Amino acid sequence: MLNKNEIIKGTIVDITNEGYGVLKYDGFPVFVPYTVINEEVEIKIIKTTKSYAVGRVEKVLKDVDTHIEAKCPVYKKCGGCSLQH
Repeated sequence: MLNKNEIIKGTIVDITNEGYGVLKYDGFPVFVPYTVINEEVEIKIIKTTKSYAVGRVEKVLKDVDTHIEAKCPVYKKCGGCSLQH
């Protein structure tokens, strides 16, 4: 079980329909916004439940060609688009 504020490393293996990357930590799903498949990241756990956790990227360990900068200057604040990255 993961704890809030814990720092973990892993690889994004999937994307949700809301645009969150999915990292599996010992089989436990962790949802990470603004990530793409095959990206290796270090994340901080910001929320935990019985069935999943949510993390925030602290550091990108291995970037991938498919990850691009969003063209919209308010992309991360607005929330209207989930996959510009």
